[in-house]
This record gives sequence, C-alpha cells and structure tokens, in this order.
Amino acid sequence: MGRYLTITSSNTSRGGVRKQTLPKKIRTGPVTLTIITLILVCLLSLFYLAQLFDSSTKGYQMHDLEKKVEELRDANTKLQVEAAGLKSYKNIEEEARKLNMSSSTSVVYISRVGGTVVVAR
Repeated sequence: MGRYLTITSSNTSRGGVRKQTLPKKIRTGPVTLTIITLILVCLLSLFYLAQLFDSSTKGYQMHDLEKKVEELRDANTKLQVEAAGLKSYKNIEEEARKLNMSSSTSVVYISRVGGTVVVAR
C-alpha cells in the first residue's frame, strides 16, 4: 500500500493518516442558538432605531418647510395687496401731482409714414 502525505498548517506530518482540518458537522446547542438570537435582536433593534431617527429628522425638516411655505404665502398676499394699492387710479393721480405733471386735454395720434418718426416742438 502507498503512503499518503498530507500538507497541513500544523507542524506535524504523519504518514498513512489523512488529517481533517474542519469537523464534519458544526454542533449547535442552546448556547449557540441564544447567542445567534441575541445578535439578530440587536441588529433588528439597530435597524429600527436608524429608521426612527431618520423619520423624525425628516418630520422636523418637513415641518420647517411647511412653515416657510406659509410665511411666503403671507408675504405674497401682502405684496399683492400693496401692488393693487399702488395701481389704483387715486395713487397714480397723487404721484402725478407730486411730480408737477398735468393732465392732457387733447390727445393727438400720429400715423407713421416711414421707418422713423420725428416730433417737432
């Protein structure tokens, strides 16, 4: 019979016997199952906390954005009211008086005959 030579990470070598580096079966007992269960519970708790913190942060950001939208709507409404007041006929007349403008009595329309229009005063 021939001899078997097995090269392993151990310092010994025996002829004729095969060495096994890993056991054939991994034994699982109550201690192993308890450790695996604890690790899984810890991982699930970490994922839950990460989602909880993320959703609460997004909730605060959303609340701040809604507040900004409301402030911008109020500012827009105020600006629209101010613009309507400035466009009123009464305000335009007052501004014209302040600038020493007078109202015109007659309006003359000039028709354009060529490419340029010249006004003589």
